[in-house]
Amino acid sequence: MRKYKISIQFADPNAPDFDDKIMPVFDNAISNYNTKSLIAKNPKKITEKVIVDPRTLQLTLESNGELPFPSKALRLFSAYLVNPETEGALNNYIYGKQLFKMSSEEFPEESETKPAAAASKEIDSMRIKAISLMLSASEDTLRKVIGLFEEV
Repeated sequence: MRKYKISIQFADPNAPDFDDKIMPVFDNAISNYNTKSLIAKNPKKITEKVIVDPRTLQLTLESNGELPFPSKALRLFSAYLVNPETEGALNNYIYGKQLFKMSSEEFPEESETKPAAAASKEIDSMRIKAISLMLSASEDTLRKVIGLFEEV
């Protein structure tokens, strides 16, 4: 499971702040998105929403597969918000043909999939390789030297 943090701001500078008045519309959009996205080829789900500041909303998106452009995975979410049939639709805030400006960041997958001991062992192995290259010594020689220090 991959997780993405997506920050959202309205493209329209005159759009409302993210506050208690507008959040029910977003809650409905999230519910709609989660219901419809489950049947997609790559199921996705919005698992968390946080108001970072009055102009920025941050969503956590989970996906079974990698998303090269996570913000594009929210098209269904945006479409719901601008649909005139949606109660409280936000289509009046489309600015330059877009409702939102978005940026995304993937959560590190390693912390969830690898146990800490395995990750630590892998890092130690990479350090030994790097030191061996710098000192022009073999990895086996370095492992023996490190082993002597660990025994003391």
